[in-house]
Amino acid sequence: MQRILKIFEFLLRLFPGLFSLWASFIKLVGNQFTGSSFKLEDIEIVNSSKMVFLFYGNSGVYIYTVAVLQLIGGALLLYKKTSLFGALICLIVFTNAMLVTYAFNFAPGLVMFFALLNLSYLATLLFSYKKFKHLLIYKNED
Repeated sequence: MQRILKIFEFLLRLFPGLFSLWASFIKLVGNQFTGSSFKLEDIEIVNSSKMVFLFYGNSGVYIYTVAVLQLIGGALLLYKKTSLFGALICLIVFTNAMLVTYAFNFAPGLVMFFALLNLSYLATLLFSYKKFKHLLIYKNED
């Protein structure tokens, strides 16, 4: 049973970590938010999800910041010793992504995907509960 739990914990870190690296790669190298054909002048006829792409496509610093955080979080998730910090970083970044997809009426399946991804980061934090507890609770042993 202990071995199955360790395999589950590894897979729980591996797939979300790889997804985070992939999402970072798309933002850094690809054109995730620059493929839209509308312009800022057309904002009155744009639906809310296209407006998000327009905003992100015109905010290079924000996208690169998110991409670097996803890269760092995903890389940290791949190693057991650093998975706590990777899960914390990814939880923050992908909670933002989940809230944006929900607030701007993206497909419900995408919102659900981000919710499940965030649950995997929370589960990784639970597996690291002892380290997380010592990180948050300070005991003065004078």
